[in-house]
Amino acid sequence: MKNLNIIGCGKVGQCLGALLVEQQVVDQVTICNRSIESATRAQRILGSAAIVEQISQLPCADLWMISCDDRAIPGVVETLAGLTTLSADACIFHVSGALDSHVLDPLSCSGAALGTLHPIRSFADPEHAFRAFPGTVCAVEGDARAVRSLTELCEKIGGRFFEITAEAKMLCHAGHVFASNYIVAVLDVAQRLYRSAGLSEQTIQSFFPSIVQGTVDNVLALGTTRALTGLVIRGEVDLVSKQIAALHTSDASLAELYRALAQQLLEITKRRGDLSSAEIDAMSQIISRSRTLD
Repeated sequence: MKNLNIIGCGKVGQCLGALLVEQQVVDQVTICNRSIESATRAQRILGSAAIVEQISQLPCADLWMISCDDRAIPGVVETLAGLTTLSADACIFHVSGALDSHVLDPLSCSGAALGTLHPIRSFADPEHAFRAFPGTVCAVEGDARAVRSLTELCEKIGGRFFEITAEAKMLCHAGHVFASNYIVAVLDVAQRLYRSAGLSEQTIQSFFPSIVQGTVDNVLALGTTRALTGLVIRGEVDLVSKQIAALHTSDASLAELYRALAQQLLEITKRRGDLSSAEIDAMSQIISRSRTLD
């Protein structure tokens, strides 16, 4: 078995570390967090992990996982580059979805394998993510040695993987943001509008779960093009115009968001082919005209 150092053992680090311990991929884990308190919380998830206060105190290890905030990674790498405990046989990787392995380039002189492993799932609750991890798809990127090592790790903890290039990571991560974070934002807007319309929380909860779940189920079953319903794809120009006006009266920023999303719905509508060119043009003009009337 291998030994593992985790720098910035937050939600993702806790989950992956616990999985590596459970599957007996590693038998010794050392944690270095910004505070002893956060390291102690992580230790409870991982079991018998050791804690150090400084990166310089981390022992020589087979695996080095950098799972801190993206903004902190360059500083961590700079510190690691000054250590003498990095081995050419080691694999050093970070778990950022947006950053690629080039941020690790200052460590290339160590001879270690350098790469990235990004599990594509939410880690809002690390314990739930731990239980639900089997089958999780991970994006793997880096040099050839790192890719081999990280795909092996991924499979051993029950994940699946695909390789991605360094150049494609940022665009792919932007897709994750739309598929995850932006959905939360849009649903939050929906709830705010319901409340502005005077609906009680009880009333909102009587239909909100079903409309959200139904939409997700349709997208997963049919794909986005076939799953789309509503005013834009039906070509209801007057109602779209009235909704934009109502939103502008309530909150101009939400009217702008509505327009931007309506434009994207129009692109799906074009793919569907349900509306004529004249109807598409009319919808496009009303969205643009509403914008200029502000």
